[in-house]
Amino acid sequence: MPLYRKRRFQRPGLPELVAVAAVIAAITAAVAWLDAATAPTLEQTSGRIVSCDIRLTHYNAASDLSKVFVDYAYSAGIGTYTGHWEGFWPSTKSPDALPPDKLDLLKSPGRTITVFYDPADPRKSFLHNPATRFPALYALAAIATALAALIYLVRIYPAWKR
Repeated sequence: MPLYRKRRFQRPGLPELVAVAAVIAAITAAVAWLDAATAPTLEQTSGRIVSCDIRLTHYNAASDLSKVFVDYAYSAGIGTYTGHWEGFWPSTKSPDALPPDKLDLLKSPGRTITVFYDPADPRKSFLHNPATRFPALYALAAIATALAALIYLVRIYPAWKR
């Protein structure tokens, strides 16, 4: 008779996969809620474009997208700051939105743009307001996914494993 019994562990199956997915969904929703709740309230000021470069990118055969690289200057509080932004310029939902065929207007130095900045640290700035977050929606999603994960782990998982 051996002194210890050799244990055989069962491989994780679908019930364990669903449990892990439920917990990950709850954690992701809680992190998004925390991020939206702790995001600073941004103020806006006017800035000016210092330089701009527009490059055509070709991700697939069907379309060419224009990637914009902008250096800008703005005044906030008692100082003047500079910032850099790169990405695909929005055509809607931004005070500086431009249709794709008008992006060349950004190349004119001195063009006035709207800059959003963090009043606690004016060096942090954005050209397009990321404050279109919905903390209440994230809170609802976090509570719902946590409740669903808890119900699954307490009621459904044990019954499924039997």
